[in-house]
Amino acid sequence: MSTTTNPTFVGSSAGDAEAQRSTGKGVSSAAGAQSSSGCSRWVWVGIAVFVVVAAAIGVGVGLAVGGGGGGSKSLKSFSTDGKDANLVRWSPDSTRVVSTNDLGVVMVWDVSGDKASSWGLEATFQQGFTDADAIDAFAFNPTGSYIVMGYRENGLVEVWDASNADASQWASVQTLANPGGFTGILALEFNTAGTMLLGVRSDNKVDVWNTTSADAADWALIRSLSQSGATADATFSKNGELLACAVDNAVVFWNISSVDSNSWNEFQSFSGGAGFVWFTSLDFNNDDTLLASASFDTSVTLWDISNADSSQWAVAKRFDNVTSDGHQEYVLTLDFNPAGTQLASGAGDDTIKLWDVSSANSADWTLSRTIEAGDYRDIMSVAYNSDGTRLASASEDDTVKVWSV
Repeated sequence: MSTTTNPTFVGSSAGDAEAQRSTGKGVSSAAGAQSSSGCSRWVWVGIAVFVVVAAAIGVGVGLAVGGGGGGSKSLKSFSTDGKDANLVRWSPDSTRVVSTNDLGVVMVWDVSGDKASSWGLEATFQQGFTDADAIDAFAFNPTGSYIVMGYRENGLVEVWDASNADASQWASVQTLANPGGFTGILALEFNTAGTMLLGVRSDNKVDVWNTTSADAADWALIRSLSQSGATADATFSKNGELLACAVDNAVVFWNISSVDSNSWNEFQSFSGGAGFVWFTSLDFNNDDTLLASASFDTSVTLWDISNADSSQWAVAKRFDNVTSDGHQEYVLTLDFNPAGTQLASGAGDDTIKLWDVSSANSADWTLSRTIEAGDYRDIMSVAYNSDGTRLASASEDDTVKVWSV
């Protein structure tokens, strides 16, 4: 895999990194501004009006522009009842889309039918009535038998039994104690095997739970990993041996391959460099050779981590507002498709961008499609379904949309 520039490494020597690697594997505008002529502004205003009207009558509408063209439109647009959609996730079998919002409402959408016209709201759970109950973190375990949700202010992680075929019967069965007390939960994720759960806390810690047991009552905290600064996101590598954390303007890697959690260690860091970088979202590709990062500085960066010697890890490709194809505002979310051939990113410029990363040569990676998806509002979350043919998005325009990709 070719590389273009080298990152700044922080906190470990090349020798230490190689030895350790061998054992395992608040939103504000960033730099750069958009410009448009008066004529094009009116064109976009007209399009926005059309989208609003179409949404009101239940028609999903999307636009694809730039990046080689190609049609893409939303198969369905769901209303989140007048409140920003924070997060969207697919059930493991791709028959449901689940969203959360600032009022603590969880909405479950049935998308199992062959025709989008048959899709609709299956269940709603009202978890709270104030911003203190906002749900900023949500995840299914790999079998779909449990869901977990984390709250912004009270620090609770709730475990729900989601095994019933009728989603309206899903129910809370367990609350995981937060070692940090009343600290917000910013992200939750199960590893691929479903044996561990991570939770990102607003007090700069990442909790890792043992979720091996089929009974959630037996789940227990393994270790809380202290970070050096504000931590916005964390993610497991697909093989479960690494943990990457977005810490201020750095991406920090932990080796968690040992069965002895006391030996888990931070072994490598990438610095975003000078400026308002602040990493917001991370994701490993399907074979753990790439890590994608999103940032407030408008960048989507792909890091080549394929070398067994982590001192050789480097930037493989970077897209930002300096390039013609990059986002023009802060990037908040990203997700690789299951095959690792495409990366979706969502930003404050109301767009979703689909990046083709299928080539073995990073010089050939390019934007394949831009979707105008947010009605001039932030795209908060994107997620692929299990076969990578559909993408769900959550936006501050109070909608959850499903796209054919």
